Amino acid sequence: MDFDSNTEKLLRYIVYAIYIATSDDYSNFVQEYSSLDTHSGFGLMRANFINERLKEYIAKTSAMIHGFKRYSWQGRIVVDRENKQTFSVSTHANLKAVFSKKGRQIPHYLQSVLAV
Repeated sequence: MDFDSNTEKLLRYIVYAIYIATSDDYSNFVQEYSSLDTHSGFGLMRANFINERLKEYIAKTSAMIHGFKRYSWQGRIVVDRENKQTFSVSTHANLKAVFSKKGRQIPHYLQSVLAV
């Protein structure tokens, strides 16, 4: 797939944000709190670090981050208005589950984005 240089730059920032958040930021967090008796919810912290890094790196581009809330969960979508594209960060397992769950009463946010 060929991307223009702006889209390629944006994708590089997204990938780098994910890399730094899941390696450096998350590792430092785990090390700092490794002495806790339990580690419930540690895995969920990755998403918080990714969103924080996305905010930092996307600010260097013409794209923007759109925050939204679904119940108590908060999500982020990267919006590139210039090229009319959106980007969402998700695990592979979550992406597979989005489209395999039948009979949802409320659509997953990605299904809503695709419908629009």
